[in-house]
Amino acid sequence: MDDKQESKGKSVDETKKEFGDLLIGTFKRTFELSALPDMRQHYFSATKKVEKWMCYSDYAIGNSDKPNDVITFTLVPYVDDFVDLAKYIQSLAKKDIKKTRTVNEDFTTFLKTYPLLNVSFVLTNNKYLFFDSRDNLKQFLENNFKMLTEQCDHWKKTTPGNAAYYETIKKKYKCVLELVKKGKKLDIIANMVLTTLLGAYVSSIVVEEARVKKLGWFSDRDAINDVCDNVSIDLFYRYLWGIVEYGGEFLASPASSKANNFYEEFARLPDYIAGTIADYDFRKDHVSKDKFTTVLREYISENTHNNFIFRLDFNHDGKNTLSMTRVMILNKKSIWKKLGQFFKKLFNRKVRK
Repeated sequence: MDDKQESKGKSVDETKKEFGDLLIGTFKRTFELSALPDMRQHYFSATKKVEKWMCYSDYAIGNSDKPNDVITFTLVPYVDDFVDLAKYIQSLAKKDIKKTRTVNEDFTTFLKTYPLLNVSFVLTNNKYLFFDSRDNLKQFLENNFKMLTEQCDHWKKTTPGNAAYYETIKKKYKCVLELVKKGKKLDIIANMVLTTLLGAYVSSIVVEEARVKKLGWFSDRDAINDVCDNVSIDLFYRYLWGIVEYGGEFLASPASSKANNFYEEFARLPDYIAGTIADYDFRKDHVSKDKFTTVLREYISENTHNNFIFRLDFNHDGKNTLSMTRVMILNKKSIWKKLGQFFKKLFNRKVRK
C-alpha cells in the first residue's frame, strides 16, 4: 500500500481565533478541493433525496501499541428498515474487530455496496490539540466554555421561548468550565471538543447535500460522553447549527463508557474502519493481523466512492500550524499494474515512430 496526499494549512494565532473557526475553515478548503467532487459524483447523486440520516462514530485513540489515533464517522441514510438492517449486519460481523480473528469478506462487500459513507480522521501531534503545552490547552478550554456559557445568556434573551433549554445547557457548560479550572479531565474534554466538531462538520455535508429533516448521532461508548451529563450531545448540535443552521430534528444517544448501546451492530461499521486504520503503519505499509489486511484490501484501498480518510496534523513548529490532507491508500498490485500499462503504451509509441 502507498498513500497519496493533498495538503492544506493555515497559521494559527490562538489568542485571536476561535479553534472551531480555524478547524472548520481548514475542513472546508480541503473537502471542497479534494473530496466533495468525489462524494457528489459517486455517492450523493444516489442519496440526495433521503430525509433521515444516522451518524455513527467510533474512536481508536490513545493505544500506544497502534501507530495511529483515529476517529471514524459512518453516515447511513434511512433507506431500509433499521431493525432488519441491524440483523443483517449482525450476521456478517458478530463482534467488534478487536474481538474477532477473521473478517467476513461478505461484510467488506456490504461496506462497498451499501449506500453508507465513511469519513475517518488520522490525528497526529494531537496531545494538546495545536497548543504546545497543557497550560495553553487549559487556557483555551477555559476561554471556550466561558464563551459558550455567555452565549447561553444571550440566547435566553433573544429566544425567550427556549430559555429553560438554554439554562439547562448553561449548567452543563459551567460544569465543564469548573472541571477545566481545576485541571481535571483536560484530555477527555479536548477530545470531546475535537470529536463533536469533526462529527458536526461531516454531518453538515450530508445536511447540505441531501434534504435532511431528521439526523441522529450515535456514538460508541467513550469517556467523552461521561462529561457533565452528556454535554457532548449539546456540543455536537451547537456546532452543527453553527455550521449550517440545521433546523431539523436532532436525536442522540448518551453512549457513556459503561452504557449498553441498543445500536451496537451499527457501531461496528465505524469500528472496523477505525480499528484497521489505527493498525496500519503508513510508513512501513504494514498491518499486524490478517483481519486488518482484509478490510484494507477489500474495502479501504483505492475506494473513492464511500470511504474518505484525512490526516489532521497539529504542528508544533513554533508557528502553530494546523493542516488537513486527504489520504488515499493504494494497492501495490494496482500500482505495478498501472506502471506496466504506462510503460507498455510508451513502448508502443516508440515502436510506431
